[in-house]
Amino acid sequence: MYFRFFSIPNVITLIRVLCAFMFLNLTDRSIIRMVFYIGSVTDVLDGFIARFFNMETKFGQLLDPFVDKIFWFCFAFYALNSNLITKNFFYRLVIRDSILFISALYMYYKGNCSFKAGSSGKISALIVGMTLYLSFENMCPAFLYYVSYFAMSVNLFDYSFRLKK
Repeated sequence: MYFRFFSIPNVITLIRVLCAFMFLNLTDRSIIRMVFYIGSVTDVLDGFIARFFNMETKFGQLLDPFVDKIFWFCFAFYALNSNLITKNFFYRLVIRDSILFISALYMYYKGNCSFKAGSSGKISALIVGMTLYLSFENMCPAFLYYVSYFAMSVNLFDYSFRLKK
């Protein structure tokens, strides 16, 4: 593992930043959908390439979760401003992600964290992402919001135990 800025996975991760900020400036839903797909694919692709080709870097471990938060926050902000999600859902998402991010920075500062998501974080991200995307498509059943709230709560609970270790 080394600290290197310009690696293929890190450049792919930075593409997701561009996608995220495009949510704040676009209004055409078909273009936003395409940007969402590109951003989602880069989220999977950067980690796969880094691990498969042994290109993991310390910078990439820091960058990827930070960019994930930016991407999902910008998409959620777009959804909120387009009345596709409720303020309640948006605020819960922002509060949860802020707590997780600040805690991860603290753990990293203390030397206890590698910024790798646990299974509860991955499951929560999948459920919340699915909720946001289905809301974007106006196809989200109401119960999925509650499932998302539950998944976010479990993720915070799980993360609090990881903080204690």
